[in-house]
Amino acid sequence: MGGAATIENGCNFIICLGGGGSMDAAKAIAFTAANPRNLWDYTLSRLLKGVKNHEKKVV
Repeated sequence: MGGAATIENGCNFIICLGGGGSMDAAKAIAFTAANPRNLWDYTLSRLLKGVKNHEKKVV
């Protein structure tokens, strides 16, 4: 959901305020914006195949 909104709105970066959970959420959003498959497709059990570097900056 967050990654799709990032792509649809043409965002170049993600601003995160807070720590802990909010930082983890921002990282997940950046990751899903740069890698179009479902987030669960990239779990270690699937050996992280097809992962690109983050294309969105997290601030």
